[in-house]
Amino acid sequence: MEKSKVPLLEPAWPPADIDRRSSAGGDEELAAYALVSTVLMRFSIDVLCGLHMGMASALETLCGQSYGAKQYHMLGIYLQRSWIILFACAVAMLSIYLFTSPLLVFLGQDPAICSVAGTIALWYIPIMLSSVCSYTLQMYLQAQSKNAIITYLAFLNLGIHLLLSWLATARFDLGLAGVMGSNIIAVWIPVFGQLVFVFFGGCPQTWTGFSSAAFADLGAVFKLSMSSGVMLW
Repeated sequence: MEKSKVPLLEPAWPPADIDRRSSAGGDEELAAYALVSTVLMRFSIDVLCGLHMGMASALETLCGQSYGAKQYHMLGIYLQRSWIILFACAVAMLSIYLFTSPLLVFLGQDPAICSVAGTIALWYIPIMLSSVCSYTLQMYLQAQSKNAIITYLAFLNLGIHLLLSWLATARFDLGLAGVMGSNIIAVWIPVFGQLVFVFFGGCPQTWTGFSSAAFADLGAVFKLSMSSGVMLW
């Protein structure tokens, strides 16, 4: 008795198109993205992440102590000091992002892939700069038990990121620009939301505006952040 053959379901799009969609471009773009993410960006992000985590840990301690001692204005000062230090460190790391292509060529990588990698590295700059505020704002808000705004923004960010990623890749097929653009928007949504919350009345006791006092004792805060970062790294 001959067995009946069950027809295979046809794919929604050709296999080649699946690869193109999943890689947000061709093989060259995928290779360049992997190269940037695993080599140069990994190095720079590890360095910055260590400092960010150290700064966040130090800021959590300083803000907690000041809030417990009812020196509420100092929380805003400490937050501004952390921004100054982290922004200066981020600017110092910019050369890696700006000269990714020649650096990779110097390391013996394929010039065509290096050219695309240089473009991807430029897309990473806003993502890197967002981390200047993200860690520190969370510690600043958590020291005041204002965790609800962090949670709300996280859920909002998740929904918007999923929608933008689908629109940029599956719906409009924007390729690499769509993928990186949606990532940039996603990382900045919580930052902008928290900044609006802090600046416009969410923390009336601890945020009294920008102050020149934030430029004092930067060396001591930097040393504390470095020591905390080394322990956490």
